Parts: sequence; structure tokens; C-alpha cells
Amino acid sequence: METEKTEIEIEEARNPDSVPNQLAELAEHEDTEVRKNVAKHTDIPDILAELAEDESEGVREFVAENDATPPAILAQLARDESHYVRRAVAGNRYAPTDTLARLTGDKDKSV
Repeated sequence: METEKTEIEIEEARNPDSVPNQLAELAEHEDTEVRKNVAKHTDIPDILAELAEDESEGVREFVAENDATPPAILAQLARDESHYVRRAVAGNRYAPTDTLARLTGDKDKSV
């Protein structure tokens, strides 16, 4: 039953017609997969800012990959402890030039 409910919430997170209040609630969901889907599909800066500080590396990575993530949040994520998150910032076509320049000297060559 719990899995079915979580699947419904994941679908709500993916739905482009979901309302901001609903997405804000889903952004705080206990299930990482729900939060990942919010991070991947939302274009609401406040929600992306919240998810950029998520405990889950995967959630932060999806925020970094999201084209709607504001430049200031991308700059923040470029300093993330996870090289996966930093690499996702480097791959975001909207990452600011100064952020990308900082990442060129990253200690992890995969970035």
C-alpha cells in the first residue's frame, strides 16, 4: 500500500500541472525518489533552493541538472562535496561562466 502511494506521489511530482503548494509538500517527502522527481521536474526557484540542500546526493544532482535552476544555486552546488553533483553543474548548459571556470580546476578530473 505504501509503495502504491509513493508511486502516485512520484507521478504528481512529474506532472507539469502540479500546483506549487503540492510540489513544496512533495519536496519534503521522506522518500528520496519523490524528492528526486520534484528536483528534476520543477521550475520553482524556492523549491529548487530547498532541494539544493537536501541530504540526498541524488536529489542535489537532479537540482544541478535542472535547466530551471537559478545561477546562484548552481554556484552553490558547484562547491558540493559530491563530485557527481559538481559534474552535473558542469553539464548544465545554463551554468554561469564563472562557475564553470571554477569547476575546470576541480580536484576530481571526472568533473
